[in-house]
This record gives sequence, structure tokens and C-alpha cells, in this order.
Amino acid sequence: MHKMDQFQDDLNDSYNSNISHEEEAVSVVIGMTEEDRDEQEQKKQNEELLHIVRTENQAVFCLRRTLLVCLLVSAIACALLVFLYSSNEEQEAYNEQFDSDAQKLFDSIGTNFDLTMGTADAFMFQIISQAKSTNTVWPYVTIPDLPQKSAKLISQTDSIYMAFYPLITGEKRQAWENFTRDNDGWVQDSLRVQARNPNFHGPVLENYNYTVSHVIWKNDGPESYENEGPFLPSWMGSPVIPSIYYPYNWNSLAYEAFSKGLVTGMETLSVVVTAVANHADPNDPVAVAQAATSSDWAIPYLDSNEDTNEPFADMYYPVIDSIDDVQIKTTDQTEALGSVGFTFYWRHVLKGSLPHKSQGVIIVFHNDCGDQVFTYQIDGKEPTFLGFEDLHDPQYDNKAMTRNLNQLINVNGIYSGLPMNDEFCPYTLTIYPSSTMKDMFVTKDPVIYAIAVTVIFLFTTLTFISYDWFVNRRQNLIKKRALASGEIVASLFPEQVRNQLYQDKAGKDGRNSRNPFGESRSLLATSNLGKNSSNRGGNGSPNAHLYKDTSIFFADLVGFTSWSSTRKPEEVFELLETLYGEFDKIARRRNVFKVETIGDCYVAATGIPDPQPQHAVIMAKFAQECLEKIHVVTQELAGKLGEDTMDLAMRVGVNSGSTTAGVLRGEKGRFQLFGDTVNTAARMESNGVKNRIQVSQATADELIKAGKGGWLIPRKESVVAKGKGEMKTYFVTVKRSNNTASVVSDPIGDSSSAMGRLRNRSNLDDIPSLLPIEHTIEVVPLHGFRCF
Repeated sequence: MHKMDQFQDDLNDSYNSNISHEEEAVSVVIGMTEEDRDEQEQKKQNEELLHIVRTENQAVFCLRRTLLVCLLVSAIACALLVFLYSSNEEQEAYNEQFDSDAQKLFDSIGTNFDLTMGTADAFMFQIISQAKSTNTVWPYVTIPDLPQKSAKLISQTDSIYMAFYPLITGEKRQAWENFTRDNDGWVQDSLRVQARNPNFHGPVLENYNYTVSHVIWKNDGPESYENEGPFLPSWMGSPVIPSIYYPYNWNSLAYEAFSKGLVTGMETLSVVVTAVANHADPNDPVAVAQAATSSDWAIPYLDSNEDTNEPFADMYYPVIDSIDDVQIKTTDQTEALGSVGFTFYWRHVLKGSLPHKSQGVIIVFHNDCGDQVFTYQIDGKEPTFLGFEDLHDPQYDNKAMTRNLNQLINVNGIYSGLPMNDEFCPYTLTIYPSSTMKDMFVTKDPVIYAIAVTVIFLFTTLTFISYDWFVNRRQNLIKKRALASGEIVASLFPEQVRNQLYQDKAGKDGRNSRNPFGESRSLLATSNLGKNSSNRGGNGSPNAHLYKDTSIFFADLVGFTSWSSTRKPEEVFELLETLYGEFDKIARRRNVFKVETIGDCYVAATGIPDPQPQHAVIMAKFAQECLEKIHVVTQELAGKLGEDTMDLAMRVGVNSGSTTAGVLRGEKGRFQLFGDTVNTAARMESNGVKNRIQVSQATADELIKAGKGGWLIPRKESVVAKGKGEMKTYFVTVKRSNNTASVVSDPIGDSSSAMGRLRNRSNLDDIPSLLPIEHTIEVVPLHGFRCF
């Protein structure tokens, strides 16, 4: 018996334990609402779907990334090859052009000197031949037709002046001076020829009464007869400009700058090129003065647009006593009888050396006479003097091409005269490129070509992945719009309404065909509100719900009609947007559901969509804050919209009771309120008093039940409402404790409601209902009532 009792006790304990666990499980299930279970199930499905999508997207992303990397590497490689090839081609063209220009310049300078030396050789030969043919005793020689011949010689050699310098000993000085006095007719002949010569740039002095000096002279006057010589006086000079200096008998040996070259050439029987005559060491005042005199002397021999300060020099060609062969060969018995001199500017030597396409060639001249250096830049056929120093760009030192002047003479073996002296004042010529020249060849084309190749590859890449890109773009756009629209749907429609809209649309799509684009629930809801639900009555049950415990709020601006009649539309909207925006903030904070605005009328409700036991208390607090806020807003806008804006006031009416709410299916369906509670709330507002909250008996009962009877002030007179007859109403003034802020927070609107849960969601992807931007929800005045 004892064992049977023990068995019965164990059985009872086991039964009670199972019952306890079952009750516990049931309590958990009962504690979870239907909405919570649907939401949890939807969240689980979304997570599974997201996992699948992420897995597939990861594989596609890896493939896409590999393809993009391959295309990128190919693009970089091809662009680099094109860039290197193009750059190399440009560099080679640049190098070839520079080498060609440098060689042309050297050849041109050599040819110019060959021509000048050959001309001097021919003139020297003519002087000797003239003396022999006329049995003239040396040096008393005059060349017939000298002005014409001299003009041609100067033009051929690009010189500015030429002259004959005979060697006169002291014993022959008097005889020479007598000879020059009796044979200077060539001077007047030269003036006449120069006046008719279009290539002559000096002054025209055809009828000039010039003064001559038959004695040998120097710059400061006649040479003293105590000077026993020898002398090298000028004779048969051209062109003749007697307005500055005497036309002949100037003793060149009186000045070291000239005598050195003349004497060296005659002693060595070689052609001499002197140092620059118009530039000297600044530390040598005598040389500086002589250089300045030389610059002044050259002025009348140049065109007006030429600079006399550019470097010029002299070339002296000795006149020997006999010429037996075409190719001149001197012996120990050969003597120099004088010298032929040509004065030339270095710019004339360089001019026309290169073709027009050659630009930015730099040539630097250097000679050992005083360590003179000067630089020219040649652009096409025109040289430009840069200065008396080495002014080339050091970055091109590795491209320098250097020649000595005597290396350029008689390269072709055509010249047959006396050799050039390579020891007296030797010239070194160095040619460099410049940035101007390099920029003509080394351009941005390789970069452009590389960019073009890259663009082609990018275009190919974009073409290849365009479909994927556009699909992703479309999906992201739809998602973004749906997220924004979903929030709008959630704010405008209670959850019960939204869910039924989703179900109605889903059922309709199931009967027709599967949605090819996988529309979200908000898209279904939106299309259900738009043209797709234009059927009268619909196929499912009406989307309507009864809310038993609600409070309806109507507020109207008093004086708005007359105020708005004198305002611009923009000013009217600025007032309403500012005011209603503040009301919306209060509504969100107090968990009041905004229904709509009808002109200057604001409609709101509590107890919709979530039950709120203290719906009347919440609405009273909301109404009180709205009354306070309108005074703040009108004062802030008075300065902008006019002082009479502060005269605007608000009239508020509230009624409590059951309300029917839902969406009438059809064109532009919207959420609406129906029922006697709504109509009565409208009457409370229309028969109210400005700046007061008028409530019905039903609302007053709710406030009394909530312990807020002290807020109520019975209205003395009864209100006769249209369709209602005589009604007992109250004014509400919300009373606050001393330690309570002006705006009292409402503990009722917690996150346990559907709206609270929506606000507390952190992951927008978990929202199952989304509305695209292109679908809108229009809220129009409620059927059966309006604001007065």
C-alpha cells in the first residue's frame, strides 16, 4: 500500500511539472501578440533571404572583381606601352631635328665665311692685277668703278663696311698723301651710287659738301710727322659716310684693337677674325671707351630697326705681293703689302641659316680675346641676341655640339685663298636646344594617346558590365525610394490598415500572375492605393476597423480667411507649414496620430491605431501645447508676415468615443475617419471660442475618470450643434505641478505600441512594407464634416 501511495505521489508530481511547463510555454505564447509573431517570422525569412543573397552576391562580386582587375591591368599595360612608344618617337624626332639644325647652322656659318674670305681674295687679286696692268707703283692703286663693285661685295658678304689698308712706310707718307689728294674722285662717285642703291640703309649725302683730310689722321687729329710709321691708312672704303669721319687716311695702326689683327694677319699671311669690337672688359676703361666709339661708328651703317650694341667684328685678309696660281701658296719670300678688311655683325652671319620650322636653337660664341662670350637664339631665319654671356639652359648640356670656327672653313674644298689663322682670337661655337625647341616635339600627345587607350578599355569594361551596373542601380534606386516611401506609409496608415492593403494586393497578384520584379510590400500597398485599385468595392473585405476608445481633435485658425486674403500664396504657405510643422513635432512626442490638414484646419486622433487608455488626457495635453505654440509661431513670423499675424488665434474642439477608420478603395484611396464621434468633434470646434479648448460631455467623462476633473470648466451657455441639438460642453485648461515643465511628456506613448516599435527599429531592411517615391498618398477632407 505504501508503494502504491508513493507511486501515486510521483505520478502527481510529474503531472504537475508537465502542467507547469505547459502553462509556462502558453504564457510565453500568450505574451507575444499576433503582430509580434508575424514580425518575428518576417524577420527570420528576411534574414534567410539576405543570407542567400549575400552568398550569391559574394560569388558574383569575386568574378566581377577578377574581371575588373584583368581589364585594369590590360589597360595600364597597353596605355604604358603606347605612352613609351609615342614618347620614344617624339624624343627621336626631337634629337634628329636638333642634330639636323645644328649641322645646318655649322654649315651655314662655314659657307658664309668661305664666301667672305673668297670675296676678299678676289678683291685682293683685283688690286694686284690693277697695279700690274697699269704699271702702277705700289701702293698708289685705284680700282675703277669702285662704288659699284664695293656695293656688290658688301651685299655678298653680309658686311656693313669694307676698306683697303695699304702698308705705308714713313718715307712714302708724303707721296701717299699727295696721291690721295689727287685721286679721291671715287668718294663723290660712291655718294651718287649710294643714293640710288635700295640696299643702302645709311644717310643719303649725294650733294654733301664734305671735308677731307689728305694727311694720315687718327681720331683726335692728324698723325704727327714725327711718327716715322709704318701706317695702315684706310683707302677705297665703302660705304662712304663723310658726315662723321673723313672718308679715307684713317690710321688703323693707331689703335691696338685694330692693329693686333691687321699686323698678325700680315705677319702670318693668314686670315684673321678679330674679337668683338663693341664689347670690352668693364674693368678696362680704355677698352670700354673704344667699344663705345665703335658702337657709335656703326650706327649709320645699319637699318633703323637694328641694334648697334649687338656684337660685330672685323675680318682681315692680307694683300700679298704676287699670285702665281689659283690656289695661293706662300713662301718665305712672300710679303704682305697691306690688308683688305670687312666689318660684319654676327647676327648677319646667322640670319637665314635655318628653315622656318626650326625654332629655339641656342648658339653660344666664345673667343680667347678677353674671354668674350655672347649668345643668340635662332627661330627660323631670324636670330635674336640674348646677351654678352652664356645664356643657354644648363639642362641641355648633354645635347651640346661644339666646333671651332676654323673647323668650319673650306669643308667642301672650294675656297682657294689664304688659310684662316687658328691661333689669334680663336672662336668656339657651341649649339644647344632649348625648351622652345623641345616643346615642339616632346608634347602631351603620348599622354593623350595613353588616355585614349585607357578610355577605350574603360568603355569596353563599362559596356561589358553595364547590364550588371544598371540592374544594381535600379535595385538600389528602388530600395532607396521604397525605404523612404515605407516610412511615409508607416506614418500615414496604422499597421492594421497597411497589413490588409498588403494582403489584398498579394491576393490579387496571386490570381493574376507573379510579380516579375519582386515588389516589396510597400509597393503592393501603394499600387493598391493607386490606379490598380480603381475597382468599385474590391474583391476582398473592406479595409475598415472600429476603434472603441478614441479622442478626436479639430483645430481651426480664427481670422485666417481675412488674413490670407491680403497675403501672397507663398506667405500663406509659410505660415501654415511653420505652424503645422510645430504641431507635428508635438504629435510625434505625445504619440498623437495626425489624420490630415484641411486648409487651416488640423485633425488628429488618439486611440488610433494603438489603444490608449488615457486617450482623452493625451489629447488634452496635446491641445494645450498647440494653443501655446500658435502664439510663439505668430510672434516669430510677425516681423516677416505683418504685425496682424499676431491677431491670429486657434479654436479647438475635442470629442471622445468610438470611431470607424479605414481606406475606401478606389481612385486615390486614403485613410479616413467616420462616425458620430468625428462629427461631434467638428461641432465642438465650430461652436468653440478662440484660444480655448472645448470638449464634449464624453471627453469630460473620460478626463474625470482619469482623475483630471480639475481641468474642466463648464461652459455657462449651452451649445446648439447642427444635427445634435443642445449640448453641454466644457472648456479644458491643463494644470501642471510646479516642478513640471511647460510641456508635459506623455508616458502613454511608449515603444510597446506599433508606432513605437517602428521608431525603435534600427535596421530599415527589416521593414517589410516599403513605398516607392513615384506613388503618393493624397489626404483629402473627411467625409461628413469640415472645419468652420
